[in-house]
Amino acid sequence: VRAAALGLTDARYNTSMALQNIPNMDGFPNGRRLEDDVTTIELQAVGGIILSVLGLWYDDFTTGGNPVTPQLMRTLGFNAGVTTNDTTFKTVFPFVQGPWRGFTGPQYVGPKSAQTLPVTFVKFTADKTGQKVLLRWQVANEVNVSRYEVEQSVDGLRYQKIGTVSAGANSNSYELTDANPSLSKSNLYRIKQVDKDGKVSYTDIRMVKFGATNIITVTPNPAINFIRVFSSQTPLQISLFDQGGKKVMSQMLINGTGQFNISSLAKGVYTVVAISDGVRVETKKIVKQ
Repeated sequence: VRAAALGLTDARYNTSMALQNIPNMDGFPNGRRLEDDVTTIELQAVGGIILSVLGLWYDDFTTGGNPVTPQLMRTLGFNAGVTTNDTTFKTVFPFVQGPWRGFTGPQYVGPKSAQTLPVTFVKFTADKTGQKVLLRWQVANEVNVSRYEVEQSVDGLRYQKIGTVSAGANSNSYELTDANPSLSKSNLYRIKQVDKDGKVSYTDIRMVKFGATNIITVTPNPAINFIRVFSSQTPLQISLFDQGGKKVMSQMLINGTGQFNISSLAKGVYTVVAISDGVRVETKKIVKQ
């Protein structure tokens, strides 16, 4: 709405039909951008900014005068405080973090608040280790956090706590092993973060399924110059991580096969990760010689 109003009221843009030249139109009309604050947009709409788009001017408009009146400009310039993407991106699709937890008035916690932002989960993985599942997570903004509760479900409806890890003042990396996962059903995991004041938030869900063996095949292993990845399940996002957890290569597996040139990588152990619809479905270790 704001961009449309600008295009109709600003002489730099309203003399041309090239609407794509209006600034910040990249989220219009079917989506919104990371910097868009829906609260601001809704309040501007309630304030009557849509009137300018329809050609119905504000009460302070005088016949023959400039339709861009002070009242219109106050509404157009209003914002509720959040005008930028103020958090990290996730490591898997859809990459954008969920919204901040609800607040009322001075309880706001955000980039322009005197309070600290809620904890951010930088990374959360679940990997098979034999017949167990190793869960690892990394966090940032770890202030006022009491503990992390690991929850597991086999139906996606009922979750049960399988372990608790206390938050540490000097650590931002944690792990917990599920020693008794289901070997016949999908295991769904999430982390419940509990603040000292009782507020909670949850991570995205990770899935581990023991029945789905060999979703991907990686050959040769060990390898020197190239590895090839095969799968009957497509599409898959195939990524290669070094021992420090850094992604060094990635590509979509579309036709059931893909090839990675690893000749320039340092010798060592790497992890091949297969991701389907944002869920890590299998990992395999390879050795680069």
